[in-house]
Amino acid sequence: MSWTPQQEEALRIRNKNLLLSAAAGSGKTAVLTERITRLAADPESHTGIHELLVLTFTKAAASEMKSRISASLTRELEAADAAKDLPLVRHLERQISLLSSAQISTLDAFFQSLVRQYFYLLDLDPKTRIMADENDARILADDVLTEVLERWYEEEDPDFLTTCDLFASGHQDQALRQMILRMHRYASSMPFPDVWLTRLPSAYEIPEDATLDTLPWTQPILSELIDTAGKICDLYRQSFSLLDLHDIARDVYGETLSQEYAFFHLAGTLRHALLYPEKNVGPLRCQSQSLRHQVHGFQQISGSGSDQNASRHGQRYL
Repeated sequence: MSWTPQQEEALRIRNKNLLLSAAAGSGKTAVLTERITRLAADPESHTGIHELLVLTFTKAAASEMKSRISASLTRELEAADAAKDLPLVRHLERQISLLSSAQISTLDAFFQSLVRQYFYLLDLDPKTRIMADENDARILADDVLTEVLERWYEEEDPDFLTTCDLFASGHQDQALRQMILRMHRYASSMPFPDVWLTRLPSAYEIPEDATLDTLPWTQPILSELIDTAGKICDLYRQSFSLLDLHDIARDVYGETLSQEYAFFHLAGTLRHALLYPEKNVGPLRCQSQSLRHQVHGFQQISGSGSDQNASRHGQRYL
């Protein structure tokens, strides 16, 4: 098999840490198989196949890797036998016999083998198993959360009860439970989850002289609202295209939909002020004030009855 210069370099480098990055389908498995084969087949490397640790994400990948290595070593053995190289033949025969005990497995299987082997040092039950089923993990997390919440309910901690009032609905704490589980899952994806959780309260430590423009969450919330307003404007434009096909519908709904569209269109124009807050604090406030006036106008329109809205004619939608 021919290799690219980059692949050949990855196969040749020895005695140093090596980190490779490659796209899907670029031959990562083939290169790794060849690298392992070259190491195991070279008597001068003094590397036994059973001394290597090869980890994959899936059982299928681990099985395929072991099968490929076995086939590569077998080809090397046949070539050595044809060349009458008896020392190499003996070396390769030994490597093939050790292949069954080689550590070529998934990450989960390797870690579980460590637990079984060193449970007395870890203070764990040797029968401890890794949960591969997401449903089992979800059920266990829910059971643990139930126990934790029950202890906090019994302690009647004022801060905890205040948190419950913020997130609970009536006598149900499902919203609180979902919020806790979401935070747990997100924190678990961080390299240092405890540090991330510890820093969360800092966003709520607001100086006395702080304004709405300087709060850390103001721009993310506005950005989300502006994006939503843009998507709503797209829906209104689709509605206008349909109104063009029906004169009666345009006469009945055109004016009201135009006013509503103008409201959301104005909300979308806040994006520029949001991107450059240091230059647009004034315009941002003016546009926000305009939005408040329009909201008040919509409240009056919504309370005036559909018959009155339907009787308005003549204003062309934007």
